[in-house]
Amino acid sequence: MIGNKRNLFRLPRLSSKFRMKKSKFGKLPLFRLFTDDFFFVRKSSGKSVKRFAESRSADKSPSESAARTRLTPDQMKAIRRLNAEKKADVQEAQRKAAEARRNLDIAIYSDNADDAEVKMRLEEFQNAQTEVIKIRATVEYEIRKILTPEQVVRFRQLRQRFAQVRENVQERRQNNLQNQRTIPQNRFNNRQRINPKN
Repeated sequence: MIGNKRNLFRLPRLSSKFRMKKSKFGKLPLFRLFTDDFFFVRKSSGKSVKRFAESRSADKSPSESAARTRLTPDQMKAIRRLNAEKKADVQEAQRKAAEARRNLDIAIYSDNADDAEVKMRLEEFQNAQTEVIKIRATVEYEIRKILTPEQVVRFRQLRQRFAQVRENVQERRQNNLQNQRTIPQNRFNNRQRINPKN
């Protein structure tokens, strides 16, 4: 039976040997470092999350699937150590990307928008994003080297599963947006047919 939405993806209570501890990057499980697809589902709307959970017959929640990777205590220590080493780099890269995004928005929507300014801010934003991706990929690759071949296979399967969920949720969002645009137009057309202009 599915619990409330807030607790739906809470990490399972496992033995201390295999318990998934929180990431040093923040109040997120370590699984965040391996796949954002899982957390895309977690951040999705309640209805989407509920439909996803109801569609799973093998597990009570995605976090139980994540636990199947069976990280050992030594692996957990190695990952936490890597987190600690990269935490400052990740935060700084994300801060710069957010600042670059704000500067780009300011340049685009200023009263006297300038082509050269927008181009420069866009390049800064692209470079900042590239740095975030670079650090993220480096961390993921370092973690991948900590895993056994069997664990890599499990994570790859989970990534594929949640990538499909991501695609389904995005498709539903697009359909919902399209419906929201279509309904007002249909109402307008109906009014026009009922009360045509003379």
